[in-house]
Amino acid sequence: MLPEIAAAVSATRNLAAFFKTFAAVTTDEKVREAIIDAQNQIIELQSQVFEANSRYEEQAAQLNTVRKRLDELESWKRESDRYEQFEKSDGFTAFRLKDPQSRTEKFLWFCPRCFANHKLSAFQRLVAGVDEFTCPECELKCFSASR
Repeated sequence: MLPEIAAAVSATRNLAAFFKTFAAVTTDEKVREAIIDAQNQIIELQSQVFEANSRYEEQAAQLNTVRKRLDELESWKRESDRYEQFEKSDGFTAFRLKDPQSRTEKFLWFCPRCFANHKLSAFQRLVAGVDEFTCPECELKCFSASR
């Protein structure tokens, strides 16, 4: 962005020099040449300003995207801090609330694959009385020997 600003300052100086020249001009031809030169410098200055503005808007959009992603990550961090990984039985790991507030929450187990992808998906028992569970989101199947 600094090169564009420096170019704009330079173009402005050239424009000031033009007006000094214009004051000293005595013939119509020199006036026309000076006016054409000034118009070209103004067009160049406008182009540089538009280019700088375009880059600024692009960077602002990128910054907004980064801020939004950061907010999402911070939100997930706060949410994921409420859970702990545990092993229900050999080879069957899941996530559960660290501090369940109800009896139902005590028995909710969340899929580790989905958890790694910043999603909460509770395992569901496939058949009543059988310790076989599946994740409805990613279809991960887990078997658990009762403890």
